Amino acid sequence: MNRILFLSIFLLSPALSAMEQETALTPEPTLRVMTYNIRRKGKESSDERQWEKRLPQVKELIDQMKPTIMGLQEATKEQIDDLQKELPHMNQFGEGRGHRFKLFGENEHTPLFYDTSNLELLDHGPFSLDTSQNPISFLRIFKSKGPVPRIATWGKFKDKRNGKEFFVYNTHLDHWYNEVRVPQLGVIKDAIDQASPDPVIVMGDFNDEFSGNIKDALPSFVHAREGAAQKTGPEATRTGWADDELKWIDHILINKPDQFEVRNYTVVEEEKPYSSDHRAVV
Repeated sequence: MNRILFLSIFLLSPALSAMEQETALTPEPTLRVMTYNIRRKGKESSDERQWEKRLPQVKELIDQMKPTIMGLQEATKEQIDDLQKELPHMNQFGEGRGHRFKLFGENEHTPLFYDTSNLELLDHGPFSLDTSQNPISFLRIFKSKGPVPRIATWGKFKDKRNGKEFFVYNTHLDHWYNEVRVPQLGVIKDAIDQASPDPVIVMGDFNDEFSGNIKDALPSFVHAREGAAQKTGPEATRTGWADDELKWIDHILINKPDQFEVRNYTVVEEEKPYSSDHRAVV
């Protein structure tokens, strides 16, 4: 098998020593990929959920996971700036999605952070996932475009340790309608098809399980969990803060499974209070 890169996926504190051992024994550089909906900064129902209280937890989780590349969802500009100060070894890029209606929807980002000591950024950009340009009424705009704009952020990278190149796409799909999510995935597929035959990783909060909709829209992709040599953590990636909204909706997908070796796949468990209403997937 001609392995293009290694995609490794790990658990929080209990597995850190195993992670270090695995890294020491890996014959080629290991790429640690992480997707993490950090919950936007804004009004919350309890003080412990305020961003200022959660920031140290988020930073600690990232430090322990040591991602080579990380896609965030729901991040506001203030949150990105806070994390950039806390993660000087990483650079990031991405733009806000904007607002669709007055007072409806924060200007959230889907940024990509990457470890500059291991990766070189070759190209990047955002693109809109809007697919319907002419809704015929105010009511139909919700099912044609969704209530807020959605975007994807992409980057082309070269691993400095072995010279191999790959693409990463990070996104956050509509949270209400399949009628919106499926075309949004189609926009991402078209962008990938036009880009390059290089290996591609797609990550993010899909607001849907890895089922027919995603599989049909991205037929050449497989879930990183499917071929993982080791799987740890629960299946559910959204908790709703109190484990009352358990859903498997945050994913890492790869388009060339014969060119990846997935060593570990983990949904990261934390003690309460949680750092976000989603669990990180690494």
